[in-house]
Amino acid sequence: MDQFDNNIKIYVTLNDIQSIRSALKEYQELLKSDQAVSSQVFQVEFVKAVNGEMCALQLSDADEVELTSLKVWDESTLHNETIELNRNASEVILFSHALQFNELVQEVVDTAKEIVAYSRRHNDTWEMWMDDMEVFGIEALLLLAKKCLSMHIF
Repeated sequence: MDQFDNNIKIYVTLNDIQSIRSALKEYQELLKSDQAVSSQVFQVEFVKAVNGEMCALQLSDADEVELTSLKVWDESTLHNETIELNRNASEVILFSHALQFNELVQEVVDTAKEIVAYSRRHNDTWEMWMDDMEVFGIEALLLLAKKCLSMHIF
C-alpha cells in the first residue's frame, strides 16, 4: 500500500443522477464526520466500475476543456493523460461531471460548502493533504467558482 493511497472508494455510475447524488452525499457525510482524512492524508476517491473492475475516473468522464483550464500548477494530476487509481483527481472530475446536470447543481454546492466547513473547522492545511503536493478541494472549488459565474448560482 502506498503512502498516499485513498482507502475510501465511493463508487459512482456516471450519467446516473441518483448515483452521483448519492456519491456526493456520502462524501458530505465523510467531511462532516472528519473521516475524509486519516493520519493527515485524504482518504476519498470516487471510482467507477468498468467490466466489473474498479477504475479511476478519467478526464474524458467530465468536461475536458473545463478541466484543462484548471491545470493551475505543474504537479496537478489533471496534467496526466491517463489517471490511475489513487491519483487524486476524482473529486474535481466528479464535480465537473455532476455540474452537467442542472438537477445536481445544488448538491455540488452543498458538497463545496462541506469542504469549506471542514477547512474552517480544522484551520490547518496538515488536515487537507491529498499527497505531498496537493490539498483536497482546491480544484473542485475553483471549478465551481468558475461555473458559478456563468450559471449565476450565488
